[in-house]
Amino acid sequence: MPARILVVDDDPLSAELICEILCSAGMDASFLTSSSEPAERLKREKYHAVFLDMRMPAPDGAELARQIRASRDNASTVIVMITGEQDRTVMGRAPLKPALSSSSSSQLSAISY
Repeated sequence: MPARILVVDDDPLSAELICEILCSAGMDASFLTSSSEPAERLKREKYHAVFLDMRMPAPDGAELARQIRASRDNASTVIVMITGEQDRTVMGRAPLKPALSSSSSSQLSAISY
């Protein structure tokens, strides 16, 4: 059974691109572009990983990460925070300790929690 991944980004093109990359790697990935939808879905469904955009209309990625960690079924789900911000202090708002940090020439930063 492939890993189930949820991508949450208010930019539909970014969300679709990330989802396509994950699917091409053999994962079962889907995306949402509304930050209000994931909380309900994460209460009903188990995911192996969730990719969250830091900057979205409320709730933003940091708040969604808090909700995921507080959930019963997804408390141990891998969370990958994504942002186009160059200021790494933006990630400090997330409630978790970083396990991996990287930056590419496209200025996309990701920290996995």
